[in-house]
Amino acid sequence: MKIHSVVASAAASLTLVVAAGCTSSSPEDYPDDDVTFIIPAAPGGSTDPVGRAFARQLEAELGTSVVVKNRDGGGTTVGTNEVLQAEPDGYTIGMFIDSALALNPLQQDLPYEPDEAELIFGLAEQPANLAVPADAPWKSFADFISDAKKRPGEFQIANSGAQSVTDLEIRKLAKDAGIDVQSVPFGGGGSDALKALVGGQVDAAVGRVGTFAGDVEANNLRILATFRDKPFHAAPDATPTGELGLEIGNTPEYVGIGAPRELPPEVKKRLVEAAREVAESKQFQDFLRERGMEPSPQGPEEYQETINQTREEYSGLLKETGMPTKQG
Repeated sequence: MKIHSVVASAAASLTLVVAAGCTSSSPEDYPDDDVTFIIPAAPGGSTDPVGRAFARQLEAELGTSVVVKNRDGGGTTVGTNEVLQAEPDGYTIGMFIDSALALNPLQQDLPYEPDEAELIFGLAEQPANLAVPADAPWKSFADFISDAKKRPGEFQIANSGAQSVTDLEIRKLAKDAGIDVQSVPFGGGGSDALKALVGGQVDAAVGRVGTFAGDVEANNLRILATFRDKPFHAAPDATPTGELGLEIGNTPEYVGIGAPRELPPEVKKRLVEAAREVAESKQFQDFLRERGMEPSPQGPEEYQETINQTREEYSGLLKETGMPTKQG
């Protein structure tokens, strides 16, 4: 009986070993399972549809299912952290918004460090825009600024969260234009700010064209200004802030794809190749333009340079606007 038990135990152990050997994968076989793709924002807004469009095309390039998960919160830091805390095996990747790597680390202690990110491929940039209700009295951005100067402290402009990029952009606008406005935070990655604007709770909102597009088409909103030096194809009737001598448009939001640091070289190479195919495709670039973005495909090295440069620009803007930083 005892001998039988030992033999049975050994056989069971051997079965487990063989089974484990059959299910384990090597980097050379990547991918041989589903890939989780994390979007660090709630459904809706400007980030979510772009991430989902990328994931759909990535499935075809990788030849496996790409499962999208939304992880909103913390100004994109919650979703970013979930990506960075995953196993560096290529089966959890995500969309990175530059603020999670270039702005938020300057403002607060985070559960991750920016250098824990393995940048895969950069996708696109999108400037901020100022939108108002369609029936608002201002016919132009110049009218809006002129009226704000006459009513200091009265105008409420919605942003996508306290100390977010849009909060910083509103403060920069106020400083450069010489106006006193209230920057009002909302959650939901921009979707709640949109609801507040359409619902008449605020006078204006700062966000991306993708956030406003549906309500602009429905004649609920008008985009008065785009935060850049030259006209923007996705908001042709908006005034570039540079035309009024304002320097707000130096830091358009940049989005890309990343993973946890220390991916196996074979896995990173496969992801970079697949992401490049998607990012440089006409189908994806047309979609980006429709969503109010400028395609800007960048390989890992160039993408890292963009993040580094953006971090320096954000550091200067934080000091200029007086927004709090980790240093005080």
